[in-house]
Amino acid sequence: MTTARPRFAITGANGFIGRRLCRRILREGGEVAALVRGTSAHQDIAAPGVRLVTGDLLTGEGLREVVRGADYVVHLAGLVKSPTEEGFRRSNEEGTRRLVAEVGALASPPPLVLCSSLAAAGPSQPGRPRQEEDPPLPVSRYGRSQARRRVRGA
Repeated sequence: MTTARPRFAITGANGFIGRRLCRRILREGGEVAALVRGTSAHQDIAAPGVRLVTGDLLTGEGLREVVRGADYVVHLAGLVKSPTEEGFRRSNEEGTRRLVAEVGALASPPPLVLCSSLAAAGPSQPGRPRQEEDPPLPVSRYGRSQARRRVRGA
């Protein structure tokens, strides 16, 4: 009896964490559907077992296709530089909502892992590491957009 290979849909697959996660999934026998922008370099993740799906969180293009058939969805993508708060909001908040809506629209929604950034928590106090129960105190536009990225009502 053969076991089906686990299928992962990954946004931000060509980023620092995403590239490593793709390699790990492939090494452990899984398959990846990777959402990539048409302008992004993706040669680092192009491999047998990886299906590249051109798309964009800002427009929603490719989201339905990348999550279709996934056993797990991992959301790593996020805008890290923008001259305006609005740029972060559109990408990191609205883009996340679009992805969540596509996952939720599936007949049997897979688990969604939403990865954020330490910037969402804000800095720790000298001599006291941040604790899980500490409220978020981001100090940058990027950090604030990551803190607002959480999925409400899920």
